[in-house]
Amino acid sequence: MLPWAQQRLRELLGGVEVAASSRSSSSTSPSSPSTFETGAEVETTGEAVVNSRKGKLIPAYELTLKGTWREVKNNEKSKRGDWEIYLADENQGEDPDVRTSVAPGAGEEGEDSARAFREAAKAVLVPKLRDFVKELAAGGGSGSGSGTAAAEEGRAGEEAAALAKKAAAAVAAKPSAAPAAAAPKPSAPAPAPSSSSKGGSGDAAATTTLKLTEKFYCRPSDLFEALTDPRKVMAFTRAPAEIEGPPFAAVGGRYSIFDGAVEATFAEGTDAESHRIELDWRFKEVRGEKRERRRKTKRTKKKTKKKKERKKERKLFTLTSSSLFQPPPPTTKQSQWPDASVSRVSISMREPSRGLTELSLEQTGIPVADRFGNGGSKEVAEAGWRGRIFGGIRGVFGYGLGL
Repeated sequence: MLPWAQQRLRELLGGVEVAASSRSSSSTSPSSPSTFETGAEVETTGEAVVNSRKGKLIPAYELTLKGTWREVKNNEKSKRGDWEIYLADENQGEDPDVRTSVAPGAGEEGEDSARAFREAAKAVLVPKLRDFVKELAAGGGSGSGSGTAAAEEGRAGEEAAALAKKAAAAVAAKPSAAPAAAAPKPSAPAPAPSSSSKGGSGDAAATTTLKLTEKFYCRPSDLFEALTDPRKVMAFTRAPAEIEGPPFAAVGGRYSIFDGAVEATFAEGTDAESHRIELDWRFKEVRGEKRERRRKTKRTKKKTKKKKERKKERKLFTLTSSSLFQPPPPTTKQSQWPDASVSRVSISMREPSRGLTELSLEQTGIPVADRFGNGGSKEVAEAGWRGRIFGGIRGVFGYGLGL
């Protein structure tokens, strides 16, 4: 379940004053109807996640909510009992039932109070649950409950995906150009980072630097694990990954994601305690035919298993077929860096406030042009980080959809 969902339900349902109407009040005096209040703690069990499909956010939830109530009459607390509400997406559009019980020994008056609270709760608590469902459908985790932040996130993801598609189209459309066009002038030295100092034709290529800052609703340890635990990496990339280290992120260990499209090695400075990651990072050739064959297989399976999709959406590590998290269209020339080009990726994390992690990324040594002389390598890298990696982490683990 999304941590945001548990906190938001406590805010909406815990410590709420519920005034009973004179008709439903258990009081014998019509002029002084009873008032009830719910306990501050709300027990939440079940699942509540947000999936993304074809650029749309789809909530999936099945929750059992439990809490306590107490009657306040003439400024004195008297009857008390428990309440329970079942909320599920399969009953969307219908108001959930509110079940109530009273403490043992309360007698007939206690039963009257429980009925009065149940009727009052339908008018007060149920609308709050409708607001919760709307906020969840807008992405959740935005704090304000409005859909504005989630819409901005969706637009940012679409822009990143469009950027990657545009770069891929430019690579496919341009004819092979002479590498000398991208080489620096002889009179001006072209310094390269130490991670790109290996011999080969790519040494002379001009490089550029990418800097990004992202925020996530989680602890730094959670985000570090999402980037280095191979099981979690495969969950948000939806592709095979190999990550070596005890247990994760050991200096010299291999870091291979997206089925080998990205090959990297953990470099000196990587430290789990300080939540810092240093990688010698390189894009390799993407096999277009192999990837397209896998996509066709997935599409065929989806057509024959439509009835099972609904259940899979409720699992935390299930990701729907969103173009935001899918790799770009297959091409044999996508992101083919010069042979000797290896960039250095530096990732640091800090926690300015509890539960909010700020990630800073700097990637140096990105070649300005690929091995065919085509530009756009930096744009492709930025789109990959924002859309396919950071967007995938938010979508799967719920670390701040809407940020």
